[in-house]
Amino acid sequence: MEEIEKPEESLVITPRDVDLLRMIHEHRYSPYNHIETAFWPGRSTQANGCYRRIEILVDGGYLARDRSRKNGQVVYLLAQKGFQELKTRGLDQGLVLYRKTKDFDRNIDHDLKVLTLRIKFREMGIHDWRCERILKEKDYLKRIPDGVVLLKGKYNLAIELENSLKTKSRYREIFSYYRENKDYSLILFVVDDELKEWLIAMDYDPQRVWFAGYTDLLKMKERTVFENRHERFEFSRILTR
Repeated sequence: MEEIEKPEESLVITPRDVDLLRMIHEHRYSPYNHIETAFWPGRSTQANGCYRRIEILVDGGYLARDRSRKNGQVVYLLAQKGFQELKTRGLDQGLVLYRKTKDFDRNIDHDLKVLTLRIKFREMGIHDWRCERILKEKDYLKRIPDGVVLLKGKYNLAIELENSLKTKSRYREIFSYYRENKDYSLILFVVDDELKEWLIAMDYDPQRVWFAGYTDLLKMKERTVFENRHERFEFSRILTR
C-alpha cells in the first residue's frame, strides 16, 4: 500500500514576524544582531529563539541571506514571500522589493548606524519612525533626513546621523535648508564624537537644531544631552512633556 504524503504545513506568520519583516523592508536589510536586539531583547542567547525563527523565515522564502563584500557582514533582506505578506496586509508602504545596488557596500556602515538609532528609539518607546527610504521613494522630499520621528502625535523630529566629515559649505546648505523648512519641530543631529564640537560652533537655528554624540545616545538613551551653542537639554525632557 502506497504511503500518502502529508501536505506541507504552511508557516504561521506572527505579529513579531510582521514587525520584523516591515523593519527590514523599510531599511533595506538588517544584520542578525539588530534583529535580535529589536525583537528578542533580553532573551538568553542559549535559547536561540531568534536564530531559529530567522532560519524558519529564510527557509520559508520570507527572508534572504546575503553578505557585504566590504566588511563580510551577513545581512538579511526581504524575499518575495515576505514582501507579498506585507503587501497583502497593506504594510509595504508603497515601496518596491529592495534589490542590492552598487551603493549597498558603500553605504552599509551608515545604514547600520541609522538602524541602530531606530532600535534605540524603539527601546525608548518611540515606534513611529519614518525611514529615509520612505522619505525618498514615497514622500519625494527635497532634503532627506535619515529618519523622521512623530513624538506624541504632534512633534515631528528630524534625525540626522553624521559619522563622516562634510565640507563647511555642505553643512551651511543643510543648516540653511532646515532654517527655512518649518516641517520639523526639532532637528536632532546624532554625530561622531569628534565632529560634535566643530558642528556646534557653526551657524544654524539654535531654537530647533541640536547635537548629541552617537556613542552617548547608545549608552545614555533618555538621559542623552542634546546641545547647541546656546543651550543644552536632556532628551527625557521632550519625551515626558
